[in-house]
Amino acid sequence: MKAFPPTKKIRALEAALVRQQEKLAALRRRQPPEPVADYTQPSAAGPVKLSALVADGVGEWKPQYRY
Repeated sequence: MKAFPPTKKIRALEAALVRQQEKLAALRRRQPPEPVADYTQPSAAGPVKLSALVADGVGEWKPQYRY
């Protein structure tokens, strides 16, 4: 009775997984950025918009992008 799968098989599966993760990361890098919505977040002082938290210092909302 074997208690554990063969080490070679585990290493081969791990290597395959790493290759797949690298392919996925490459595809994600090629995707165009997605705009982030200006949503409202609750706070102790009342609702606050995302734009109020990350404004460029002049109070103007510049949409940020998620990669």
